Amino acid sequence: MFTARVVALGSLLATLGGCTFGSTYAPPPFPAQLIRAATGEGRSWHFRTTEPGKPATERLLRFAEVGAEGAAFESVAMVNGASSGAPQRQQVSWEDLEGHAHYAENATVVDDAVVEVPAGRFRCVRYTVKGEGGARMVAWFAATLPGPPVLQVLWRGEREVSRTELLSYTVP
Repeated sequence: MFTARVVALGSLLATLGGCTFGSTYAPPPFPAQLIRAATGEGRSWHFRTTEPGKPATERLLRFAEVGAEGAAFESVAMVNGASSGAPQRQQVSWEDLEGHAHYAENATVVDDAVVEVPAGRFRCVRYTVKGEGGARMVAWFAATLPGPPVLQVLWRGEREVSRTELLSYTVP
């Protein structure tokens, strides 16, 4: 079920101009070097995703190995705070992680904001990315937590279709 949601959300994100080859990008919230400097083995994020009419899902992302060129992180589904399966491991470069926040410059508005999620209240850089057919994504990147957004909301027109928020995190 999680994979199907990722595919559906991926197709929505594709309409938002994220990671389009040949585009000019808005400045990313964190360059690869800053993500690397802030990341140690054991660093983790626990997220919850909600979509209308579906049960909420949770996912824990944890860096298992960290090196000069990249890292291996593990992703595991969570139920009631406990893992519900074997972790899936993925090797990524620091540039790959930066690239997750490459949004087409001509479709993106960047501003400062404050957001409150279960993990706390954060001063953020907010990216609002407009896509085709009224699709829109807003991502809040906490200034003190280089990495994924602490909140990401996707809309089709005026209808919210997905909300992913940070529940907790660890910085070893």
